[in-house]
Amino acid sequence: MSERRIVKHDPATGMSPLFRPLPALKAGQRQKLDVRTQHGSVELHWRGPDALGIPEETLLLAILEKLSNDHGLFEASAILAPSTGSDVGKALWAGLAASGSELSGDTRVLFTSFAALCRACGHDTGGAAIRQVKAMLKRLVEVTLWLRQGRLEGSSRLISWMVCEDGQVAVAVNRRLAAAIQGVHYCQVSLSERLALPTHTAQALHARLSAQIREGRELRFRVESLERMVWGINAEGSTQRNRFAKLRSALSALGGLAGWDVSVTPGRDGKRVYRIRRGSSKRTDNATSSEKRRQPFGISTTGALA
Repeated sequence: MSERRIVKHDPATGMSPLFRPLPALKAGQRQKLDVRTQHGSVELHWRGPDALGIPEETLLLAILEKLSNDHGLFEASAILAPSTGSDVGKALWAGLAASGSELSGDTRVLFTSFAALCRACGHDTGGAAIRQVKAMLKRLVEVTLWLRQGRLEGSSRLISWMVCEDGQVAVAVNRRLAAAIQGVHYCQVSLSERLALPTHTAQALHARLSAQIREGRELRFRVESLERMVWGINAEGSTQRNRFAKLRSALSALGGLAGWDVSVTPGRDGKRVYRIRRGSSKRTDNATSSEKRRQPFGISTTGALA
């Protein structure tokens, strides 16, 4: 792959089963979103009216990618502060509904277009694709994240967005996601690798493993652990057998990527253990665990986003 399209992402969000492979559903049939995870000493709780699928995760990653790079004349990013004076800034800030010192500081906003978001997600720019992007943005904006670390608490919407008078689409992300973009504490996800994978299960697995395995490192997993990573819980019976089959196919696809190596070894009990290694590139600058310990919630409190 000539262009890796590296995205800086919040590790706690990336490792969580916030986005899951969903069955084909009609409008209004999605279950409610209610996901709790623990990342170090931080408790995270996401809630919303609709469960989030893998396409929504692709869209969020595309937004974070655009916020990390200079995309020229027709796209730009800017700092969004609580004291912003513009009408657009005020509306975006109000949409985030941020509270608590750890989530109510400066964040980032992207000015783009629906067509550009479609292309970034690997879609065409026709009417159906644009309607899908709009529907996914609406689901993302309805998600609220609550954080707790000791006595510190905070909450914020995942994103806020609006269409400006000039037709541009403005998208603001919460401060935790913005901090990852700024390099405070982050993992790296390759969008080009993700879009080369054939199934939602493979894309979900790739995202979870990218959040856990640094470049040049390897980890070992049983298939039951991979199932919890992708779907949040372990199933039983035919549902679990179906998931295991999807995971085996996903592991095969992941191993076919140039940057990954997947092998199988027998565990002490004779069951399969998957050894997954992530290839090394020239750039391996993930934040260290000591940096994480110095920052409440893993977020800068020194105005680094200003």
